[in-house]
Amino acid sequence: MELTLLLADRFKDSRLWGRDVKKTLWIYTCAQWSARQNNPQKVDDVSKQRDKQQMPSFECRGRVTMLVNNTTAQQYVDITVSHHEDHVPYCVISLPPDVQKLIEDSPDKDPTQIWNEILRKYPTPNFTRDSVYQLWHRAKAKWTSAIDEIISARNLLKKGAKPGGLGEYCVEEIPIEEPEGLLVLAFSLPDMLENWRDRIREAAIDSAWGTNRAGYEIFAVLSEAYGLGLPLGYLCIKTTGESAEGSNQKVLEAFLKYFRDWWGLTVKVNLSDKNWPEIGACQRTWPDAKHQLCFWHCLRVVKKRLATLRRQPAPYNVQEAMAEFPFIEPAFLPISQQPISAPDIVASQKPIPRIVVRGLASTSLTEDLVGDRVASEAQSNRPRIVLRLAGKMVTILSPGEYRGVAGREETEEMDEMAGGETGENSENGENGESGKSDTATAGVEGNTAMSSKLGSDSSGDRMENVDDQFWRGVAREAKGCEQDVNEEDAPDWEFDDGEKKSKDPTYIFCPAPHRSALLHLYTRHFTRHPIFPARLGDTETAKQIRANAVKEMYFHCKRNSLAEVWAYMWTQWYSPKRWSLWACSSSPLLSRLHMTMTVENHWRQLKHQYLRFTHRPRLDHAIYVICTEMVPAYMVAASRLEDSHRLGRARQLTRFRVAFKENWKRKEKAKVSGCEYRICVKSWQCNCGGQETDPHHLCKHLVQAVPTPPPNFFTEVVWRRTMPLYRHPALHQLGTSPGKYWHAEDGSITDGDDHEGVGGHALLRKATRDEQGVGGWADVASGAAKNAFKRSRTRVDGESNAEAGPSRQRRLQEEEDDIWEEDTGQAEGVEASLSRLAKRLHQASDILDAQLPHENIIWMQNIRATLSEEWEGKLESLLTDVRKYERSGTNPTWPRNPKEQAASRHTMGYQLKSTHRLEHTST
Repeated sequence: MELTLLLADRFKDSRLWGRDVKKTLWIYTCAQWSARQNNPQKVDDVSKQRDKQQMPSFECRGRVTMLVNNTTAQQYVDITVSHHEDHVPYCVISLPPDVQKLIEDSPDKDPTQIWNEILRKYPTPNFTRDSVYQLWHRAKAKWTSAIDEIISARNLLKKGAKPGGLGEYCVEEIPIEEPEGLLVLAFSLPDMLENWRDRIREAAIDSAWGTNRAGYEIFAVLSEAYGLGLPLGYLCIKTTGESAEGSNQKVLEAFLKYFRDWWGLTVKVNLSDKNWPEIGACQRTWPDAKHQLCFWHCLRVVKKRLATLRRQPAPYNVQEAMAEFPFIEPAFLPISQQPISAPDIVASQKPIPRIVVRGLASTSLTEDLVGDRVASEAQSNRPRIVLRLAGKMVTILSPGEYRGVAGREETEEMDEMAGGETGENSENGENGESGKSDTATAGVEGNTAMSSKLGSDSSGDRMENVDDQFWRGVAREAKGCEQDVNEEDAPDWEFDDGEKKSKDPTYIFCPAPHRSALLHLYTRHFTRHPIFPARLGDTETAKQIRANAVKEMYFHCKRNSLAEVWAYMWTQWYSPKRWSLWACSSSPLLSRLHMTMTVENHWRQLKHQYLRFTHRPRLDHAIYVICTEMVPAYMVAASRLEDSHRLGRARQLTRFRVAFKENWKRKEKAKVSGCEYRICVKSWQCNCGGQETDPHHLCKHLVQAVPTPPPNFFTEVVWRRTMPLYRHPALHQLGTSPGKYWHAEDGSITDGDDHEGVGGHALLRKATRDEQGVGGWADVASGAAKNAFKRSRTRVDGESNAEAGPSRQRRLQEEEDDIWEEDTGQAEGVEASLSRLAKRLHQASDILDAQLPHENIIWMQNIRATLSEEWEGKLESLLTDVRKYERSGTNPTWPRNPKEQAASRHTMGYQLKSTHRLEHTST
């Protein structure tokens, strides 16, 4: 009978059996002998014990003894084997030696690649993928230099300060003072900032939990570049005890001010969720910038608040509201602020429909434009509309009466006359259906209309050009409200100061049937912007948009007796201080970022792609992965956005441009109804009402009003933040001739569309740009165009950042050093400085040569500490680059990585016929 035994390592050494006899006894026992098994470490509570079973064991009493006689006179080995039960063989689950060697020799492969290679040799392994990962993790643990994670992480950042020290790109630790009770670690990405800092106009900040086992909350700042988010820096914060109020905001301010002062970031729009330390830090760092709250975060906050039953709103300052808007009534107060003698305001359990009448607006949108298509408008003999309301005939609109807000006031008076009833019939329809004429449309708005007709405007008409995907997302958020999903209460930290729980068990903040309509109303107010004309109307100023939004929300709440909701809406959203945080209309620039999805996607990639095999790693491990794997991927993506990328080849579409093209093609094929809208291709405006919510601010009427664009249109079209939103010669009215390319500098400083060349195919024909802005491939390829942008931006931004502090001034001085050729006086100063440096280097060399033969260890150690290896490495890099240039006579035309960029700086302008030519010897 053949037995397969694996003997457990049991060793016993008996040295002396006699005076001169040395023997060694080795004892091994069967790994499955029950007497040799460790007792399970289980808690007494059976409910808390794990279900994992132990390996089967047996009373086999398996043993092997080996007695080795070590005497020189007689050497032998006495082996005894005993085994009393023929049990199942031992299953080996440890990694074979060849697998261990494969893992240790493959540090650059990920666990999936290694596992697939192992399966080719071991198709049905007994060992698990987890064991492979654990060994791979230990073999690749290049990030741990200390037991303390924060010390190890700081060591990593010091190592990454040099090119190639921590991955291909540099990282720079940001000095931030740690308040009491907080641990702080921050670092930036100099390579990304150096390439993009002058073109950054929008930045988003958000944090993530669960990325490390040390419990640090990691913040990331991402800038927007042509629709892509580019990381600029990271901040790690951990609370260790009691900290002073506002400590987190102070740390965030110091973090953001580093980018403003040292790198000179001129941010026009910053984005965050409703996190008050983030909001306060952004506003104090860039006080003139527009702070934009994330749309989906806001929508979900409103949704959850409406579904929380027992929380009363914070104190409502009715006097402040009345001072700004006289139509607000002082008696329309929440329950907690109503006088005892005042009658109760009982919210309606069913939404009261609203009748809205819209007339054709004036022609101010197109009165100065020639060749644009305008809807026909009867200037005289316009019929009046009469509805039967509550048994009475009421004239709603007569010729020339409807103009903007005045018409809305008339509508509200009509609502009061109707007594909350829906119109029974009209001249053109019955049961409240829309009555349409050449001058006005009338419709009924209610909860059903809002939920069933996504994209309906306040008139109840179907908006033809709305982005269905956007409104489907809004509908998903509103669906829970419609299904009456309520919460009794929530933790106090989710509410603002003053929002207290009601003691009345029957108190309901907002009845469920009203929530969907409120969310849709809030969404429309969020997306309104002065650039876009109102639905079937004209453009409005930011002040008019806010006045109309407040009026619409107020009368909606008043009509449905939602005093609690109105108090909450005014206090948290519609008051002057809060309105500017979330409404897009509060900024003249149309921001490209409306949501923090760029940062959310950044964290998703980190957790599910780069750390997918690691559950809550060490902090130093997470930073190592960010710097060595994540940052290089973003640098590659950023390089593809440059105009010099693949110059002379067909350009690839970025992800934003791919989505833009798909959206454009869909709208080219969309059916257009017979309704006429005011369309202006020159300013890229249409009053159909669909541009506001479209992700690219397109509408089918505008798309079909221009000729089918050529293929190069989708790679060259310029996306702007001001009117017109898009620029390209192909964007011209049907029947008119195409436009011309413009200078690259036009509009680039104010709206951030910084392109090095916008000449299309003509850009490749000439080395330098002519007066019409055509040509200039050499400027783009060499970086001269980008330097020209840098100079112009420095002059413009220098005016607004004149008081940014000494670090900002040092950064501006460094920028001037890069373009010293244009300043003769500065060139003379640099020459004198280098002359002094050359003399000192010669003197230092003489001192070293004289002292080294004495071998004074103390003196040599002090000098070695003074002249650091980092300083020596920079000098060696300079010598190496110049030697290479002396041999080849060429340097990189398009430096892409830090090493090539340094070589280009060291050799640009170097004279090959210099009398100081270096000898090709190693030193």
